[in-house]
Amino acid sequence: MVPPRENASTRRGHPARRKAVREFKELGYDRWREERGYGVRWRVESLFSAVKRTFGESVRATSFLGQVVEAKLKFWAYAWMAYLANSVVGRAPGIRV
Repeated sequence: MVPPRENASTRRGHPARRKAVREFKELGYDRWREERGYGVRWRVESLFSAVKRTFGESVRATSFLGQVVEAKLKFWAYAWMAYLANSVVGRAPGIRV
């Protein structure tokens, strides 16, 4: 969801949007952001980007199940590499497992 503007109206528009605007105004930005999980997507996108940079964007498996397994293994391997980096070198900057 996109946070409403400060001057957003609760008199016009779709009822769901009006309800969201009222909720936003009642809670305030900080509390609304925490309750809605707004601003967390970048973490997931960063992880996906790091895995794709490390192992490539494509998978070699041809069946759907094989593709799922291969993708899971890539994420497992990345997590293991991050764990090793953190334990051997100490807390590696930007990598948290």
